[in-house]
Amino acid sequence: MCAEVNFLEIKSVLCGLLFQNFSKGIVTAKPSLFKTEEMLEVLLDSEEPPTGIVAFSDYDAIRIKHFLDKKGMKIPDDISILGFDDIWAVSPAEYNFSTIAIKRGEIGRQAMEMLLDRVGGRPVENRLIEPELIVRGSTGNV
Repeated sequence: MCAEVNFLEIKSVLCGLLFQNFSKGIVTAKPSLFKTEEMLEVLLDSEEPPTGIVAFSDYDAIRIKHFLDKKGMKIPDDISILGFDDIWAVSPAEYNFSTIAIKRGEIGRQAMEMLLDRVGGRPVENRLIEPELIVRGSTGNV
């Protein structure tokens, strides 16, 4: 792994999750938010362009990939992309995105347990269901 990664993020919600998952020797630079292709282009053309992009969803990662393709940037040689959701569309060779997978089945199961506890008059506590980092071909060393 690398000593420093300059990640962009589309939604700040992922920030803590990423720092938690990448806490094994990776230091992140101050994240930058972007909402439009124009804002992304400014960041990519800056003096210190990002080495990676963390997308709010895998769908956003796909849109970002198409934008990077138009700019002639190669993933992961020029820039890394990390998606979020692990939708089926990101695993084929065309995308092969690294992603953060959420355990939808487990979320549903635990939500049902909590609902049944609430209906049964038992106390309900918040639960944490840890996501899984799935490393594929869209992330590389810096």
